[in-house]
Amino acid sequence: AQRVQGVGCTLSASGANQTVKATDVGTYAATATLEDGYRWADGTTDKTRTITWTIEPASVESAEIEIEELYVYTGEQCKPKPVVVVDGIELEEGVDYTLRYEDNLYAGTALVHVDGRGNYKDTTSSVFEIEASSLEDATLTGIADAVYTGGEITPHPVVTVDGRRLTEGVDYTLSYEDNVGAGTATVIVTATSREDDKGGFLGMEYGNYLGECTATFQIFAAGGLDTYTVVNDGAPNVEATNLADVSGAVLDAAERSAAEGGAQIEVWLEISALAEGDVDSQSRALLLDAADSLGATAGPWIDISLYKQVGGFDAVAIGESPVPVRFTLEIPGELLPSDSSVMRTFYLIRVHDGETTVIGESASAVLEAESDAFSPHLLAYKDATARGSESPQSPHKGTTTSGKPSTPATGDPSQGMGFIAMFGAAALVLGSYLRRMGI
Repeated sequence: AQRVQGVGCTLSASGANQTVKATDVGTYAATATLEDGYRWADGTTDKTRTITWTIEPASVESAEIEIEELYVYTGEQCKPKPVVVVDGIELEEGVDYTLRYEDNLYAGTALVHVDGRGNYKDTTSSVFEIEASSLEDATLTGIADAVYTGGEITPHPVVTVDGRRLTEGVDYTLSYEDNVGAGTATVIVTATSREDDKGGFLGMEYGNYLGECTATFQIFAAGGLDTYTVVNDGAPNVEATNLADVSGAVLDAAERSAAEGGAQIEVWLEISALAEGDVDSQSRALLLDAADSLGATAGPWIDISLYKQVGGFDAVAIGESPVPVRFTLEIPGELLPSDSSVMRTFYLIRVHDGETTVIGESASAVLEAESDAFSPHLLAYKDATARGSESPQSPHKGTTTSGKPSTPATGDPSQGMGFIAMFGAAALVLGSYLRRMGI
């Protein structure tokens, strides 16, 4: 049995659920046995008493917090795992404390909060910095040589940093040099600021990148360039907005040679309405499954095709383009909700080479999209009321192909160091119980 010699008494763990030593926060009991020649503070001399003693949690308010890593903006929450030390003891996350974060998504000053648990209490915090990411190592794709038009050629490249696609107008802006006449042109990608020209704050989603990067492309002369959009009967109205930028990218060597020799170039986007039966069964099933995975109802079937024709060459359908075609699609009036309490979201879904992709999404009457592949599409829609309840899902059942949402990591709990309390502290309590007889 546990036994501790005190002054005037001996403590022991002779009773049930008793102890004279403990490591964790809590209230404990022990048996005190009076020694000969002593009496209790109240004057009595009964041989034994049961006493209680308590270990209180230590505070983390004075903790030393060391954050060992440097952080750069990634588009995801930064979650440092600091070293937390109290009175020389390194604590363990999940046992002695938990972590919370604040303002830890965007570049700037962030906070990590340490909340005591178990043998520790209270909260302490520490700041850490998230640096803006550099555009110097950005990758630019979707830029190709273009045909001279007499006007500015303004390609909109896909800009990625470490595999993460950036958003034009939020992460960066575009400018151009020498982009009218035949020759070498330059597109300049410049990181945005959090302030507008008048010093107004735009938002934390701006200003998370620094610097700029550039890419060049060629503008070559041709006999002429004609770009346009063809909307056939029954199809929704569509307008392509960057066919001039696409034109040079879709020509093969022979077509470019002919164009530079003076041949006329035509590039056009053609939109046609399809009956459901016009779409092959595999593509139809994939599109319906994609709509179902969104909880959306199938609407009209649409064919979107890209064509080119150079001089005396035959017109050619283009299956894929190195430069995506950007276009706007007007939602047919019969698909717009008549009930103002219904919020309807529209999705333009493409199937190409056995894969489906949502290439445009809109909650208004105009949908903006871009596509680098041309094949059958499905315009689908999903309703929600003003209170947020959704309409019944499409009856077509299929496999959901959307990605899994990112779940912030919380860290793995690990074994912690106990808060050790020696009985010496508890023995002091007995001083109030005892006094030497005759003194």
